[in-house]
Amino acid sequence: MTEIELLLMEKLAAKETPADTDTMIVAEGNKLKKSTIAQLVTFLKEKLGINSLNSKLNGWKVENYKLEVNSSTGYIGVNKDISLSGYKPVCIANYWLYNTSWYAINKIWIDYATQKLSVAGRHINNSQSDEYVIIFVQILYVPV
Repeated sequence: MTEIELLLMEKLAAKETPADTDTMIVAEGNKLKKSTIAQLVTFLKEKLGINSLNSKLNGWKVENYKLEVNSSTGYIGVNKDISLSGYKPVCIANYWLYNTSWYAINKIWIDYATQKLSVAGRHINNSQSDEYVIIFVQILYVPV
């Protein structure tokens, strides 16, 4: 067996951007082996679920909802089923109020367990009039 020369880490030249074919040393138990950056990236993508996420993003869709809310009490309260067969809601892409300038949305959220969209808001003027507030919401979905 040949003698291995001691090499200090600080004596090595730096490599700013590793290439896929670059080799690194890995330990498997008491044995040293080599692997490439490409193999490490492939392993990490699979381990972190990035590969499955990327394949699911190919079929994403955005659904629009128009919510008409009776706001005669001065408050907005919505609990809307947004389940979509074969898809999972991921986030609220956009929302806006229509037909009023006297209401403010305090909170808008998705309950992922029940697949419901909830909206809470209130009248920002002291007078409370019978009116319908219309809220448009866009939800981003990914395939399950």
